[in-house]
Amino acid sequence: MTQFINIHALQTLPPSALNRDDSGMPKKALFGGVERARISSQSWKYAIRQFFAENYDASYMGCRTTQLPSEFRKRLLEVRPKADGKLVDSLVKIVLGVVEKTEADNEEVEPGSVTSSKMIVFYSPSQLDSLVDVAVEVVDGKRKSISVSEIKSSLVGKNTVDLALFGRMMTANAELSVEAAASVAHIIGVDKLTNQRDSFVGIDDALSKTKIIGSIDFVSSTVYRYACLDTATLSKNLDGDAQFTADAVGAFVNAFVRSMPSGKQSSFAAQTLPHFVLVTISDDQPLSLASAFSSVLSGEDIASEAVMRLIDEASSLYDNYGLPEHAFYIGTGAGMDIPFAERLPLKDLVAAVKNVVVADA
Repeated sequence: MTQFINIHALQTLPPSALNRDDSGMPKKALFGGVERARISSQSWKYAIRQFFAENYDASYMGCRTTQLPSEFRKRLLEVRPKADGKLVDSLVKIVLGVVEKTEADNEEVEPGSVTSSKMIVFYSPSQLDSLVDVAVEVVDGKRKSISVSEIKSSLVGKNTVDLALFGRMMTANAELSVEAAASVAHIIGVDKLTNQRDSFVGIDDALSKTKIIGSIDFVSSTVYRYACLDTATLSKNLDGDAQFTADAVGAFVNAFVRSMPSGKQSSFAAQTLPHFVLVTISDDQPLSLASAFSSVLSGEDIASEAVMRLIDEASSLYDNYGLPEHAFYIGTGAGMDIPFAERLPLKDLVAAVKNVVVADA
Protein backbone atom coordinates (compact mmCIF):
# COMPACT_ATOMS: atom_id res chain seq x y z
CA MET A 1 0.00 0.00 0.00
CA THR A 2 1.21 3.49 -0.83
CA GLN A 3 1.58 5.62 2.26
CA PHE A 4 2.51 9.26 2.33
CA ILE A 5 4.33 10.40 5.45
CA ASN A 6 4.16 14.18 5.74
CA ILE A 7 6.59 15.90 8.10
CA HIS A 8 6.04 19.51 9.10
CA ALA A 9 8.43 21.40 11.38
CA LEU A 10 8.67 24.91 12.77
CA GLN A 11 12.13 25.98 13.85
CA THR A 12 13.56 29.25 15.07
CA LEU A 13 16.94 30.14 13.60
CA PRO A 14 18.98 32.80 15.41
CA PRO A 15 21.48 34.94 13.44
CA SER A 16 22.88 32.55 10.84
CA ALA A 17 24.05 32.10 7.24
CA LEU A 18 23.26 28.43 6.73
CA ASN A 19 22.78 28.60 2.97
CA ARG A 20 24.12 31.37 0.72
CA ASP A 21 23.82 32.21 -2.97
CA ASP A 22 26.65 32.73 -5.47
CA SER A 23 27.20 36.28 -4.23
CA GLY A 24 27.58 35.15 -0.60
CA MET A 25 24.18 36.46 0.50
CA PRO A 26 21.77 34.32 2.54
CA LYS A 27 19.23 32.81 0.15
CA LYS A 28 15.75 34.28 0.00
CA ALA A 29 12.37 33.67 -1.62
CA LEU A 30 9.39 35.83 -2.55
CA PHE A 31 6.28 34.21 -1.04
CA GLY A 32 2.94 35.89 -0.45
CA GLY A 33 4.35 39.04 -1.99
CA VAL A 34 6.99 39.34 0.74
CA GLU A 35 10.66 38.34 0.78
CA ARG A 36 11.42 35.52 3.22
CA ALA A 37 14.53 33.76 4.45
CA ARG A 38 15.11 30.56 2.46
CA ILE A 39 17.27 27.47 2.77
CA SER A 40 17.40 25.24 -0.29
CA SER A 41 16.10 21.70 -0.13
CA GLN A 42 19.45 20.49 -1.51
CA SER A 43 21.24 22.05 1.46
CA TRP A 44 19.02 20.32 3.99
CA LYS A 45 19.10 16.99 2.12
CA TYR A 46 22.88 17.11 2.30
CA ALA A 47 22.59 17.77 6.05
CA ILE A 48 20.35 14.69 6.36
CA ARG A 49 22.93 12.58 4.53
CA GLN A 50 25.64 13.87 6.87
CA PHE A 51 23.42 12.96 9.82
CA PHE A 52 23.13 9.43 8.41
CA ALA A 53 26.91 9.23 8.08
CA GLU A 54 27.37 10.22 11.72
CA ASN A 55 24.59 8.13 13.25
CA TYR A 56 23.91 5.05 11.09
CA ASP A 57 25.84 2.24 9.43
CA ALA A 58 27.17 1.99 5.87
CA SER A 59 23.85 0.74 4.48
CA TYR A 60 22.55 4.31 4.82
CA MET A 61 25.29 6.10 2.88
CA GLY A 62 26.08 6.01 -0.82
CA CYS A 63 28.50 8.22 -2.72
CA ARG A 64 27.66 11.10 -5.08
CA THR A 65 30.65 11.82 -7.27
CA THR A 66 32.06 12.26 -10.75
CA GLN A 67 34.86 9.89 -9.72
CA LEU A 68 33.12 6.55 -10.32
CA PRO A 69 35.69 5.53 -13.00
CA SER A 70 38.55 6.34 -10.60
CA GLU A 71 36.89 4.51 -7.69
CA PHE A 72 36.15 1.50 -9.92
CA ARG A 73 39.81 1.32 -11.01
CA LYS A 74 41.02 1.72 -7.42
CA ARG A 75 38.78 -1.07 -6.06
CA LEU A 76 39.64 -3.40 -8.94
CA LEU A 77 43.38 -2.94 -8.38
CA GLU A 78 42.92 -3.50 -4.65
CA VAL A 79 41.59 -6.99 -5.27
CA ARG A 80 43.75 -7.67 -8.34
CA PRO A 81 46.92 -5.57 -7.87
CA LYS A 82 48.76 -7.39 -10.68
CA ALA A 83 46.02 -6.84 -13.26
CA ASP A 84 47.18 -5.70 -16.70
CA GLY A 85 46.94 -1.89 -16.86
CA LYS A 86 45.58 -1.77 -20.42
CA LEU A 87 42.89 -4.29 -19.57
CA VAL A 88 41.87 -2.30 -16.49
CA ASP A 89 41.72 0.90 -18.56
CA SER A 90 39.53 -0.80 -21.15
CA LEU A 91 37.13 -1.99 -18.44
CA VAL A 92 36.96 1.52 -16.97
CA LYS A 93 36.10 2.93 -20.40
CA ILE A 94 33.35 0.34 -20.89
CA VAL A 95 31.77 1.19 -17.53
CA LEU A 96 31.98 4.91 -18.28
CA GLY A 97 30.47 4.32 -21.72
CA VAL A 98 27.42 2.64 -20.18
CA VAL A 99 26.99 5.36 -17.53
CA GLU A 100 27.19 8.13 -20.13
CA LYS A 101 25.61 6.06 -22.92
CA THR A 102 28.51 6.54 -25.31
CA GLU A 103 30.40 4.06 -27.44
CA ALA A 104 33.64 2.81 -25.85
CA ASP A 105 36.28 3.37 -28.57
CA ASN A 106 39.57 1.54 -28.98
CA GLU A 107 41.65 4.71 -28.98
CA GLU A 108 44.79 4.48 -26.87
CA VAL A 109 44.75 6.69 -23.78
CA GLU A 110 47.31 7.53 -21.15
CA PRO A 111 47.21 4.75 -18.52
CA GLY A 112 44.90 5.72 -15.67
CA SER A 113 43.81 8.94 -17.41
CA VAL A 114 40.09 8.10 -17.45
CA THR A 115 39.18 9.15 -13.92
CA SER A 116 35.86 10.97 -14.01
CA SER A 117 32.44 11.14 -15.63
CA LYS A 118 30.77 14.23 -17.06
CA MET A 119 27.95 13.93 -14.53
CA ILE A 120 27.67 13.19 -10.83
CA VAL A 121 26.80 9.53 -10.29
CA PHE A 122 25.09 8.45 -7.06
CA TYR A 123 25.94 4.84 -6.24
CA SER A 124 26.03 2.48 -3.28
CA PRO A 125 29.10 0.55 -2.08
CA SER A 126 27.31 -2.70 -3.01
CA GLN A 127 26.79 -1.49 -6.56
CA LEU A 128 30.48 -0.67 -6.90
CA ASP A 129 31.40 -4.06 -5.41
CA SER A 130 29.11 -5.78 -7.91
CA LEU A 131 30.83 -3.98 -10.79
CA VAL A 132 34.23 -5.01 -9.48
CA ASP A 133 33.14 -8.66 -9.04
CA VAL A 134 32.21 -8.90 -12.72
CA ALA A 135 35.40 -7.13 -13.79
CA VAL A 136 37.52 -9.55 -11.71
CA GLU A 137 36.23 -12.44 -13.83
CA VAL A 138 37.58 -10.66 -16.92
CA VAL A 139 40.94 -9.99 -15.24
CA ASP A 140 41.12 -13.66 -14.19
CA GLY A 141 40.49 -14.78 -17.78
CA LYS A 142 37.12 -16.41 -17.05
CA ARG A 143 35.46 -14.25 -19.72
CA LYS A 144 36.54 -11.89 -22.47
CA SER A 145 34.75 -8.75 -21.41
CA ILE A 146 32.07 -7.19 -19.22
CA SER A 147 28.68 -6.73 -20.89
CA VAL A 148 26.42 -3.69 -20.92
CA SER A 149 23.61 -5.65 -19.26
CA GLU A 150 25.91 -6.75 -16.44
CA ILE A 151 27.01 -3.17 -15.79
CA LYS A 152 23.40 -2.02 -15.70
CA SER A 153 22.44 -4.88 -13.39
CA SER A 154 25.30 -3.96 -11.06
CA LEU A 155 24.17 -0.34 -10.86
CA VAL A 156 20.52 -1.02 -10.00
CA GLY A 157 19.24 -2.58 -6.80
CA LYS A 158 21.13 -2.88 -3.52
CA ASN A 159 20.56 0.81 -2.88
CA THR A 160 21.68 2.56 0.27
CA VAL A 161 19.01 4.42 2.23
CA ASP A 162 20.10 7.87 1.04
CA LEU A 163 20.03 6.71 -2.60
CA ALA A 164 16.60 5.13 -2.09
CA LEU A 165 15.31 8.32 -0.49
CA PHE A 166 16.74 11.00 -2.74
CA GLY A 167 16.99 9.10 -6.01
CA ARG A 168 19.41 9.17 -8.90
CA MET A 169 18.77 11.06 -12.12
CA MET A 170 20.82 9.72 -15.03
CA THR A 171 20.04 11.96 -17.99
CA ALA A 172 22.30 10.01 -20.34
CA ASN A 173 20.93 6.60 -19.39
CA ALA A 174 17.44 6.72 -17.88
CA GLU A 175 17.47 2.96 -17.20
CA LEU A 176 19.91 3.65 -14.38
CA SER A 177 17.74 6.34 -12.76
CA VAL A 178 16.23 5.76 -9.33
CA GLU A 179 12.97 7.49 -8.47
CA ALA A 180 13.25 9.53 -5.28
CA ALA A 181 11.02 8.35 -2.43
CA ALA A 182 11.41 11.58 -0.46
CA SER A 183 10.44 15.10 -1.48
CA VAL A 184 11.93 17.95 0.54
CA ALA A 185 10.62 21.51 0.20
CA HIS A 186 12.70 24.65 0.27
CA ILE A 187 12.64 25.98 3.82
CA ILE A 188 10.95 29.39 4.07
CA GLY A 189 10.65 32.00 6.80
CA VAL A 190 7.24 32.70 8.29
CA ASP A 191 8.21 36.31 8.98
CA LYS A 192 9.55 39.09 6.77
CA LEU A 193 13.19 38.85 5.72
CA THR A 194 15.57 41.38 7.21
CA ASN A 195 19.14 41.08 6.00
CA GLN A 196 21.74 42.13 8.56
CA ARG A 197 25.49 42.54 8.28
CA ASP A 198 28.25 41.59 10.69
CA SER A 199 31.56 43.42 10.32
CA PHE A 200 34.61 41.62 11.64
CA VAL A 201 38.36 42.05 12.03
CA GLY A 202 41.19 39.54 12.19
CA ILE A 203 43.98 40.28 14.66
CA ASP A 204 47.57 39.20 14.10
CA ASP A 205 48.50 37.96 17.60
CA ALA A 206 52.26 38.35 17.08
CA LEU A 207 51.96 41.92 15.84
CA SER A 208 48.89 42.91 17.85
CA LYS A 209 47.53 44.55 14.73
CA THR A 210 44.41 44.23 12.63
CA LYS A 211 45.26 42.32 9.47
CA ILE A 212 41.80 41.37 8.15
CA ILE A 213 38.70 43.51 7.83
CA GLY A 214 35.51 42.10 6.33
CA SER A 215 31.79 41.53 6.69
CA ILE A 216 29.20 38.79 6.30
CA ASP A 217 25.47 39.03 5.79
CA PHE A 218 23.16 36.99 8.02
CA VAL A 219 19.48 36.51 8.78
CA SER A 220 17.36 35.29 11.67
CA SER A 221 13.90 33.81 11.25
CA THR A 222 11.36 31.24 12.31
CA VAL A 223 11.08 28.85 9.38
CA TYR A 224 8.61 26.28 8.08
CA ARG A 225 10.10 22.97 6.94
CA TYR A 226 8.25 20.24 5.03
CA ALA A 227 9.05 16.85 3.56
CA CYS A 228 6.99 13.97 2.22
CA LEU A 229 7.98 10.32 2.04
CA ASP A 230 6.36 7.80 -0.32
CA THR A 231 6.78 4.45 1.43
CA ALA A 232 5.80 2.38 -1.63
CA THR A 233 8.60 3.91 -3.69
CA LEU A 234 11.00 3.56 -0.78
CA SER A 235 10.12 -0.13 -0.40
CA LYS A 236 10.64 -0.69 -4.13
CA ASN A 237 14.02 1.04 -3.97
CA LEU A 238 15.02 -1.17 -1.04
CA ASP A 239 14.09 -4.40 -2.85
CA GLY A 240 10.84 -4.87 -0.91
CA ASP A 241 12.56 -5.44 2.43
CA ALA A 242 9.77 -4.48 4.86
CA GLN A 243 11.91 -4.16 7.98
CA PHE A 244 14.66 -2.22 6.20
CA THR A 245 12.02 0.09 4.76
CA ALA A 246 10.54 0.74 8.21
CA ASP A 247 14.00 1.37 9.65
CA ALA A 248 14.75 3.77 6.78
CA VAL A 249 11.49 5.64 7.40
CA GLY A 250 12.34 6.01 11.09
CA ALA A 251 15.85 7.18 10.27
CA PHE A 252 14.55 9.75 7.80
CA VAL A 253 12.03 11.20 10.26
CA ASN A 254 14.70 11.35 12.97
CA ALA A 255 17.29 12.90 10.64
CA PHE A 256 14.86 15.43 9.16
CA VAL A 257 13.99 16.70 12.62
CA ARG A 258 17.49 16.70 14.11
CA SER A 259 19.80 17.56 11.19
CA MET A 260 21.14 21.04 10.52
CA PRO A 261 23.09 22.54 7.57
CA SER A 262 26.69 23.38 8.44
CA GLY A 263 27.03 26.71 6.60
CA LYS A 264 28.94 29.27 8.72
CA GLN A 265 28.13 27.36 11.90
CA SER A 266 31.57 28.07 13.33
CA SER A 267 30.73 31.78 13.12
CA PHE A 268 27.11 31.69 14.27
CA ALA A 269 26.52 28.38 16.12
CA ALA A 270 22.86 28.37 15.05
CA GLN A 271 22.30 24.90 16.47
CA THR A 272 18.58 24.67 17.21
CA LEU A 273 15.86 22.03 17.07
CA PRO A 274 12.26 22.46 15.92
CA HIS A 275 9.90 23.69 18.61
CA PHE A 276 7.02 22.00 16.82
CA VAL A 277 6.82 18.91 14.61
CA LEU A 278 3.71 17.36 13.05
CA VAL A 279 3.88 13.99 11.29
CA THR A 280 0.84 12.63 9.46
CA ILE A 281 0.38 9.36 7.59
CA SER A 282 -2.26 8.85 4.91
CA ASP A 283 -2.82 6.89 1.71
CA ASP A 284 -4.33 9.66 -0.41
CA GLN A 285 -1.76 12.33 -1.36
CA PRO A 286 1.09 14.48 -0.05
CA LEU A 287 0.03 17.71 1.63
CA SER A 288 2.18 20.73 2.46
CA LEU A 289 0.85 23.28 4.94
CA ALA A 290 2.90 26.16 3.53
CA SER A 291 -0.36 27.99 2.77
CA ALA A 292 -0.58 28.71 6.50
CA PHE A 293 2.18 31.27 6.01
CA SER A 294 1.11 32.95 2.77
CA SER A 295 0.81 36.09 4.89
CA VAL A 296 3.78 36.96 7.11
CA LEU A 297 3.72 36.83 10.88
CA SER A 298 4.88 39.64 13.12
CA GLY A 299 4.85 40.31 16.82
CA GLU A 300 6.70 39.47 19.99
CA ASP A 301 6.20 35.67 19.89
CA ILE A 302 6.36 34.62 16.25
CA ALA A 303 7.35 31.05 17.13
CA SER A 304 4.15 30.42 19.12
CA GLU A 305 2.01 32.27 16.60
CA ALA A 306 3.43 30.09 13.83
CA VAL A 307 2.39 26.93 15.69
CA MET A 308 -1.19 28.16 16.07
CA ARG A 309 -1.28 29.23 12.41
CA LEU A 310 -0.07 25.79 11.33
CA ILE A 311 -2.56 23.93 13.54
CA ASP A 312 -5.44 26.09 12.31
CA GLU A 313 -4.49 25.50 8.67
CA ALA A 314 -4.18 21.74 9.21
CA SER A 315 -7.51 21.57 11.05
CA SER A 316 -9.27 23.51 8.29
CA LEU A 317 -7.86 21.32 5.52
CA TYR A 318 -8.60 18.10 7.40
CA ASP A 319 -12.19 19.23 8.11
CA ASN A 320 -12.73 19.75 4.38
CA TYR A 321 -10.70 16.92 2.88
CA GLY A 322 -10.60 14.30 5.61
CA LEU A 323 -8.34 13.46 8.51
CA PRO A 324 -5.08 11.56 8.02
CA GLU A 325 -5.11 7.95 9.19
CA HIS A 326 -2.41 8.67 11.78
CA ALA A 327 -0.99 11.87 13.22
CA PHE A 328 1.69 12.51 15.84
CA TYR A 329 3.32 15.70 17.05
CA ILE A 330 6.08 17.17 19.16
CA GLY A 331 5.22 20.39 20.95
CA THR A 332 7.56 22.16 23.32
CA GLY A 333 4.91 24.64 24.45
CA ALA A 334 3.22 23.93 27.78
CA GLY A 335 -0.41 22.88 27.65
CA MET A 336 -0.43 22.35 23.88
CA ASP A 337 -3.18 19.98 22.75
CA ILE A 338 -4.13 19.00 19.19
CA PRO A 339 -7.35 16.94 18.92
CA PHE A 340 -6.42 15.12 15.71
CA ALA A 341 -2.88 14.07 16.75
CA GLU A 342 -1.09 12.23 19.56
CA ARG A 343 1.67 14.08 21.41
CA LEU A 344 4.92 12.10 21.72
CA PRO A 345 8.62 12.77 22.32
CA LEU A 346 10.78 12.27 19.22
CA LYS A 347 12.00 8.77 20.12
CA ASP A 348 8.44 7.51 20.62
CA LEU A 349 7.16 9.36 17.56
CA VAL A 350 9.75 7.65 15.37
CA ALA A 351 8.82 4.26 16.85
CA ALA A 352 5.11 4.94 16.26
CA VAL A 353 5.69 5.85 12.61
CA LYS A 354 7.78 2.71 12.08
CA ASN A 355 5.04 0.57 13.64
CA VAL A 356 2.46 1.97 11.23
CA VAL A 357 4.72 1.25 8.26
CA VAL A 358 5.34 -2.34 9.40
CA ALA A 359 1.66 -2.97 10.14
CA ASP A 360 0.59 -1.75 6.69
CA ALA A 361 3.37 -3.44 4.75
